[in-house]
Amino acid sequence: MKKKVLLTSVVTIILCLCLIAGSTYALFTSGASVNIAVTSATVDVLAYIEEGSLKTWSLGQTEAQATTGDFVNKGRAYFENGQLKIDRMTPGDVVKFNIAVVNQSNVTIKCKIDTKTGLMTDANGQELKDLLPALTVTLNGKEENLLNYSTGWVEIPAGTDITDLVVTMTFPNDDTDNINDNDFKNAAASITFNIVAVQGNGVDANGNLITTP
Repeated sequence: MKKKVLLTSVVTIILCLCLIAGSTYALFTSGASVNIAVTSATVDVLAYIEEGSLKTWSLGQTEAQATTGDFVNKGRAYFENGQLKIDRMTPGDVVKFNIAVVNQSNVTIKCKIDTKTGLMTDANGQELKDLLPALTVTLNGKEENLLNYSTGWVEIPAGTDITDLVVTMTFPNDDTDNINDNDFKNAAASITFNIVAVQGNGVDANGNLITTP
């Protein structure tokens, strides 16, 4: 045992001598490391029409007598391929529904709702007369012009849901707006509600999106 201990001691001494001899040529060095974990934020909004909110009623009826999609004159409102289709409205028909907007972001966002309208065509590709001028549309109880509608940017904190938008569309049966209902036979309209969301500091004071220079 003693011989093994001595041998070990000798080796240790030799290693120490080598380190001393080699230090003459060494450079002063140092090292360190820092770990950084980076995640990106989530800006995400979800919008959909609540099927259970759909109500329809017709001339001579009130909302209390509403059905869930049928008009008296056999027209109807129904969901197909993610769209709400309102078919064969006649003067006096009313359709009401809610657009639910859910904030799924994990940071503060700014959000706005715009509308886009368009003309439709028949089976032969012929452009149909625009029905939109004949309709009265209210959003959350206030009559609005969907040709030029925007809520403007609204700041929404993370985890806060956006208030539902209650939409009522009426095909009036009077001429208070100097509109002749007969002018809108076989007419149609396409209406899209666009929900736009950006990070909270992504819009300047004039409502314009800020881009990186």
